[in-house]
Amino acid sequence: MRETDLETQLSPILPTGTRIVKAVHLSELWAGYGHIYRIHVEHPPSTSTSTDTRDNTYIVKTIRPPRQKAGYDEGHARKMLSYQVEANFYRYYADTVASEECCVPRLFAAGDAGAEGEGQTLVLEDLSIRFPVLTERRGTLNDAQVAKSLQWLAAFHASTWDIESSSASSTTDFCPPPSLAIQTSWSGRGLWQQGGYHYLATRQHELASIDAHTDPWGQLGLHSASDLPHAIDWCLNNPTDRSGPSLIHGDVKAANMAFSRSSAQMAMYDFQYVGIGLGVQDLAKFLTTSIPSRFLNDAEGEQKLLRAYHSFLVQRLPKGARYEYDDLIKDWELALVSWVRFLAGWSGGFWGNVDWLQDRVEALLRDPEWVEGVRQRWKTATQ
Repeated sequence: MRETDLETQLSPILPTGTRIVKAVHLSELWAGYGHIYRIHVEHPPSTSTSTDTRDNTYIVKTIRPPRQKAGYDEGHARKMLSYQVEANFYRYYADTVASEECCVPRLFAAGDAGAEGEGQTLVLEDLSIRFPVLTERRGTLNDAQVAKSLQWLAAFHASTWDIESSSASSTTDFCPPPSLAIQTSWSGRGLWQQGGYHYLATRQHELASIDAHTDPWGQLGLHSASDLPHAIDWCLNNPTDRSGPSLIHGDVKAANMAFSRSSAQMAMYDFQYVGIGLGVQDLAKFLTTSIPSRFLNDAEGEQKLLRAYHSFLVQRLPKGARYEYDDLIKDWELALVSWVRFLAGWSGGFWGNVDWLQDRVEALLRDPEWVEGVRQRWKTATQ
């Protein structure tokens, strides 16, 4: 997009008198769904204060999807809904969760639709001003950054703990799975009813691609003819039998993090898949994809990370709330198996700390007591 086109697109949503003096293209969004720019602006003279503290650079995220074939496409629906959810987060929820421990980008301006009738434009705080250390490559986080990431996640999850029963929270306007959202023409102000992008209702194609006879994960029960994937998904995502559901980020990885130079503060961005879930679902993706493998060399390393997160979390829970470490471990193991179920059928395959993840989940699936316990929990509550 040319700079003049970008200015034309932004002028209706920027404050009157704001002028774009420079625009730099930073990257293209996944699958060609839009672009990210850094813009430098001049604000109109302020009459309210003698000291103008407004930012002069912002990040612009423009969503303009490629032309689609006729008919329903699950991937396209998921992406477009995710951008609407992200805009909702910055507009209506970011101020609720933001704190010194849990920094998120500030929203400057937003627009709803492009000329084709679908799209989003977000003008956000340029995090590189406050958080100049961007960890864009996985496996590069140092000890201080890993610890700060666990603290950020704990603060984020605690801020909306037990969201489904909280009188201060309304989730009735939250977005259902993509197929139902399209069917009902969802256009609410909420987030995802189920946070993340790999829960079973939206990944039937990936599950169907796992062969029950020839794929090692299919042989262990992760295939479409088995009830185990459904039991695991229910235990993680059902509304009646889980501990302390909260908002989860849904796509926690190093590429979505930014740190201060001292690592004393951190911010997360890209909230396309924010919604209701268990905090360990964020933890599972983060620890299995983004931290250096040396943190997971043995069981002691895993336990150290989980106990650090748990300690941060329980210190920040609302008064009277409890989340025992044993319950966290049960939820954590379910989250790991759910993540493997997705990766095993996904065209992109496994990535991150693959050996550790596969060994850990294989051990669970080969444990008949663990597998039967999951099935019985599901059947007892649903039959």
